[in-house]
Amino acid sequence: MSPNVLLTVDNGQTEMPSRVLLKGTRLGPTTVGSQGHWVIEGPGVEEVHLVLWFDGSLLWVAAQPGCRVLLNGENVGLEFRLVSVPSDICFGNARIGVDPELDTPSARTRPEPMLPPNITAGTGRSRTPSTDREPSPRSDQPSDELPTVPEPLRRKGSGRPDPGSQST
Repeated sequence: MSPNVLLTVDNGQTEMPSRVLLKGTRLGPTTVGSQGHWVIEGPGVEEVHLVLWFDGSLLWVAAQPGCRVLLNGENVGLEFRLVSVPSDICFGNARIGVDPELDTPSARTRPEPMLPPNITAGTGRSRTPSTDREPSPRSDQPSDELPTVPEPLRRKGSGRPDPGSQST
């Protein structure tokens, strides 16, 4: 088995149905949503619903303000949480499966989970990633070294900040 991590969109529409996170190669923070860095669309999926961060060995996830994200059936807050392999990340009616990359693409290490009943997302304000801090590659708990929740972007086409955001 490879130490790489395979992310697969099991439910939701996307032009990139899977991504392989290579051990030793960092990715992120990467926004996920209908207008995120990784575009995944579906009912209840906000413009920027969550942020993924891969530090080269561990995967982390954080919800965006007003958005509901479940990691293996448990709510994810605004702070980055460690994602174990295998896992499921559910948001809106979309789901990303997190598995070890296997030699045979059809092999799965876990049974197919049931989608939770109609997850209702909140306002899902668009955010931009912060890259000034990175998670510790040896820590299994989120700490002060993790990236902070980024500042809001302007709403696409409005020219005004999102409601509830603070002016800088």
